[in-house]
Amino acid sequence: MTVQTAEAAAPRFDHHFMLGMRLDYISTDRFVEEFTAAARSGVSAYCCVPDVHQCMICHDQPSHRDIVNNADYVVSDSTILQTARALRHGVPAMPTQLGSELMRTLCAQAERQRIPIALIGGRDEEALALLQSRLIEDYPALRIAYGYSPPFRPLTPAEEDRMLLDLATSGARMVFVGIGCPKQEQWMGRYKGRVRAAMIGVGAAFDTIAGVVRSSPAFVHRLGLEWLFRLVREPRRLYRRYFGSAPRFVLLTVADGLRAAFQRG
Repeated sequence: MTVQTAEAAAPRFDHHFMLGMRLDYISTDRFVEEFTAAARSGVSAYCCVPDVHQCMICHDQPSHRDIVNNADYVVSDSTILQTARALRHGVPAMPTQLGSELMRTLCAQAERQRIPIALIGGRDEEALALLQSRLIEDYPALRIAYGYSPPFRPLTPAEEDRMLLDLATSGARMVFVGIGCPKQEQWMGRYKGRVRAAMIGVGAAFDTIAGVVRSSPAFVHRLGLEWLFRLVREPRRLYRRYFGSAPRFVLLTVADGLRAAFQRG
């Protein structure tokens, strides 16, 4: 699918494109309401939650861009990405909610509306079990219908069939996928239409809520310094991501804005 085709498939609400990646202009409250309604009705849908790093993956890899652009929702918890969108397209910056807090908000809704959830991801079975216990501790009436920590290798056909059968049998209608970018987006895109649930890729939220890693203070997120907090915490794993993606994102976004201004002029 071409970028033009992906753009033509954009949703009914306002959106913009950042270096070819769709970014919906939708408030957190409206998203939570619509996503919860989709889960409650049992439709197959998925939501991507990109940051600058994923925006650059979409820029560099058309196949991944198609997956993101064809999602039912594309909402960002990145202050930097939202600010860049505001400057590039001349709109007010959309307030953001940290990914782990967005997951908590959705879990609270699932508890209140008795929507069974599933958890796909976690560093291992122990970390997944810790996440489940933390969620039940915070949301006692939440029904965790299914939990699965997939191996790092691709699933065999038999393993894939078993996972899909177990997930369907569980009755889960809201699926949180925390296996990292870009695998979680590819997972959701692959199973759209086969998983009768609303899926959302939440990345590091699993580890944060489980207490495996420490969440950044709220003011760090508001200032757009979440990347620095994570870099200091995990320099070996993340330095290539941030020092490779961030400078290119800035340069390409500025160039894109100048090109658009030149065309208008």
